[in-house]
Amino acid sequence: MGKALIEWLRNAMRAEGWARVYWVTQQDNARARRLYDQFTEADGFVRYVLKQR
Repeated sequence: MGKALIEWLRNAMRAEGWARVYWVTQQDNARARRLYDQFTEADGFVRYVLKQR
């Protein structure tokens, strides 16, 4: 299912002319990261979230 979804996304990117798509996952989500690593590598960026106090 995951591979099919990423392939669908890749086709949508071509059809829409998108240069790139970003997504996030937990660092310790090894199963998801193994899937994503089959298509691309992590870009090394760290995400920060600033919340209202």
